[in-house]
Amino acid sequence: MSQTNSPRRSPKRICITGATGSIGFSLAQRLIDAGMEVRGLARSPDKARGLQRLGIEVVFGDLSRPDSLRGLLDDCAVVYHTAAKLTGRERAEFHTVNVQGTAALLEEAHKAHIERFVHLSSVAVYGYPHAGNISETHPWQDTTDPYCQTKQEAERVVWSASDRLSITIVRPGDVFGPRQRIWTDQFFRLIRKGLVHPPIGTAMLNPVYIDNLLDALLILGEHPAAMGEAFNVVDGTPIPMSEYIRYLARIAKRRVISIPPFVLRITASALEFQAYLRRIEPFTTRSAAEFLLHDTTFSNDKVHNQVGWSPAVGWDEAMRRTVEWLRNEYSI
Repeated sequence: MSQTNSPRRSPKRICITGATGSIGFSLAQRLIDAGMEVRGLARSPDKARGLQRLGIEVVFGDLSRPDSLRGLLDDCAVVYHTAAKLTGRERAEFHTVNVQGTAALLEEAHKAHIERFVHLSSVAVYGYPHAGNISETHPWQDTTDPYCQTKQEAERVVWSASDRLSITIVRPGDVFGPRQRIWTDQFFRLIRKGLVHPPIGTAMLNPVYIDNLLDALLILGEHPAAMGEAFNVVDGTPIPMSEYIRYLARIAKRRVISIPPFVLRITASALEFQAYLRRIEPFTTRSAAEFLLHDTTFSNDKVHNQVGWSPAVGWDEAMRRTVEWLRNEYSI
């Protein structure tokens, strides 16, 4: 067992991988507030301090090092696997974390007799076809995006373990809200710097407010009808990407201009190539540009009908809370 910051206690705990990430940390906080005992996987002491302040038992390990996961799930009832590599350009790095790391964690879950393995996937597994209201049975498209590819592969690994583990797969849409890194904090910072502008066209955002996603995760972690199933989790209120960008731009007090998709693609490709020549992590990639431009929308009918989840926080209230957090975070 890796080093922890507190002794083991009973009853059984809930384990969260990616506990220092924006979704994982929010989930850990929700569980602690509900009086649950939580164990979180973290890669470094610096990243773990926030977890420790919440009273979470921290285990130091890394999905890219399977040996560091040994014993991680001992005495745990449920594991929420939220950890993943989200950005970059080297497919091998995505595969190591998202696919091999998931396989290693499934082995630990089997050894520990985990009662429910909740795998946080993504609507990215569908490959963003030009289609609307996509359900969980929609066929996946081939893709060259390393994130999408390895999330598809990771799901296949999870499905292959369903004969020996109780698994549930969650496919969230675009997660936004307080402390959410990609679609709120990072997006807002890029808009403030003048680096993101609304694209011309039909690009869509499929939002799911963080509190709504947490509600779904808690239901899906124990509901009998969720066992052996996959669920899209979106608020069901897709909006134009350009509208979302303009909304955040108004909060940032930043002027934005509409740009044609080909300009976004060319710019992203040039920045990716420049980063490759300099041997640094790219600021953006062509795949990221395509992700921003997709017009796909997704259905949440299954999660509503099968386990009774509906988004408790509507769009207007979710944005009010998000804006309040941004203003406090950036003193604006």
